[in-house]
Amino acid sequence: MVSLVPTFRQRSFRHSYIGTRHRIWPALFLRDLEEGEGFLGIVKRLLEPAMMTMATIALSWLISRHPPYGNSILLWSSSGVAPIFCFVHVSKQIVRSPSTKGAYLIDFDHCLITAVHEFIFVTLGMAAFFVVLYFTETKEALPSDFSQIVRSWVTIGALAFGVGLIARCMSRLFRIFHMMYPVFNRLLLHMSGVYFVIDDLPPELRAWLVLNPLVSGVTYFRLGFFPQFPTHSFSLNYLLTWAAVSLIVGLAAEFMLGDRIID
Repeated sequence: MVSLVPTFRQRSFRHSYIGTRHRIWPALFLRDLEEGEGFLGIVKRLLEPAMMTMATIALSWLISRHPPYGNSILLWSSSGVAPIFCFVHVSKQIVRSPSTKGAYLIDFDHCLITAVHEFIFVTLGMAAFFVVLYFTETKEALPSDFSQIVRSWVTIGALAFGVGLIARCMSRLFRIFHMMYPVFNRLLLHMSGVYFVIDDLPPELRAWLVLNPLVSGVTYFRLGFFPQFPTHSFSLNYLLTWAAVSLIVGLAAEFMLGDRIID
């Protein structure tokens, strides 16, 4: 019969694990930073969001040279692709990150540090891009509601972390999922309202697209730049529910399965 009472060794490990987080997490963070190909690697990671945004801007310009809101197609495109890039990039890196093994280390440690790393670099890269837009393109690049931008950005980051943990476990249980997840991420870019206003679409199509929580994520972020942006299809409760549930499921899956299916 298996005892449900933790043994002395289990209690000792948990106590040591919790008590050493303040040393282990900073050490992992600095280690991963140093392994990022040095200065050029840091520059690349900061420029990657801008390169992704410019590619999306080019496609948006081909679709429509007049933005639905604001006076800049650059700002319109960036305000859409920024939250999507944050979600796609952070979740993808969690799935792809290698496992960390060692004393008092579990797979979750590396997942967390990877997510924090990528979230910081994406945030800095996109912030720099909007600063450049402000000085070179349009004063509208300064958010009209900065707190809205922060809230939406953190919510997207939490959603990315939860979904990334789930996808990490799924990709290790089912190898085909590992191959299909990048394809799924690319589809999200085109189905999340980056190029269009969701409320301008036919009701039948809109009813399907709004099931994607990132549609509300894009709207939530864009409201920080365009207060007049339509919100008929926007649901903050739906977005927050997705973020909360994905975090709960992702954390449960990682703590139950992460070290058992470690690469």
